[in-house]
Amino acid sequence: MYMVGEIFQQGASLVCDYQNYLTGVFNYPVYFPLINAFKSTSGSISNLAKSIGDTRNACHDISLLGSFSENHDNARFPSQNEDIAQASNVITYTMVADGIPILYYGQEQHYDARGGANDPYNREALWFSGYNTDAELYKLVANLNKARKNAIRNDPSFLTTPANVIYTDTTTIAVKKGKLLTVLSNKGSSGDSYTQSIGSSYSSGSSVTELLSCTTLTSDGDGKINVPMSGGMPRVYYPTADIGTLCGGASSGSTGSSSDAPVDSSSDAPVDSSSDAPVDSSSDAPADGSSDTPSEGSSDTPTDSSSDTPVLDGSESSSNSTAPVTVSSDGIVSFGRPNRPNRPSRPSRPSRPYRNRAKPARARRMKPARWAA
Repeated sequence: MYMVGEIFQQGASLVCDYQNYLTGVFNYPVYFPLINAFKSTSGSISNLAKSIGDTRNACHDISLLGSFSENHDNARFPSQNEDIAQASNVITYTMVADGIPILYYGQEQHYDARGGANDPYNREALWFSGYNTDAELYKLVANLNKARKNAIRNDPSFLTTPANVIYTDTTTIAVKKGKLLTVLSNKGSSGDSYTQSIGSSYSSGSSVTELLSCTTLTSDGDGKINVPMSGGMPRVYYPTADIGTLCGGASSGSTGSSSDAPVDSSSDAPVDSSSDAPVDSSSDAPADGSSDTPSEGSSDTPTDSSSDTPVLDGSESSSNSTAPVTVSSDGIVSFGRPNRPNRPSRPSRPSRPYRNRAKPARARRMKPARWAA
């Protein structure tokens, strides 16, 4: 049984020691440096990079850590910095880092604990947001979820492959996990535009696609890519040949989704690859990469290549005798009550008159007292 525990400490050696008693623990050793790196344009990127390495060395199974950046015991990130570009970088790292991503409700709505910072201000009601599926961070999470699932489908070892920091400077950090390359910046939304050369370890002349804006780059003779950074926004790259249906690409047959195009608020089609704006959606395209409208050349019922069982989308549920599973338009998996055959109604019993079933108290027999001689 998987269990995750909270050890509210920063040191990797102390927190990771609890994996001897619990399956997983919240990744506090990286949480504190992560928040400090992005809550200010002068935050320490080097401390974040060091904490990633320290945690990898101290924990015996980093794939079972809880990767998080907000929870009920800590101040919401926007209460420390309202810049949505900084929040985007924090969420992006949370989703692509080692371990199991854990998002705190309202984080996708950019909740800022209005009126305070910590408990109880960080426990606002989610319905105040109107469950806005057009929120910028909501769409970011949906696209990151698709990117992560695509990486898992292409490489089953993705989850257990450690993330390696391959580049850092005072404002930028690049992390590569498997074939997924993530570049983060703490310059913020008012930061200048610049091009950063990253030694990606992709083979020479490889085409890679930025999965949030659907733009492409080609690695040079040394395997480096020149990453255009602007507005302090994160970049997430993956080999173009393996993106499946992400960004409107043709499925390679290994994916189990019919449409993985980034969510777009105005259309079901991905934005032009020449645009730097991320694709979003007002449609019900799920974050898990499935869609009610199959992409061209796919069947009406998307299937996983390793099984004949249809992949569930937001309108389907399993038909066996176990609890039905549904996947919402946001990629949320729900387990309902088991499907049971109709049972005949039980005949009602005739009413009975009330009877006092209390038994009369019995007289207690007293034993004679014994006196010491």
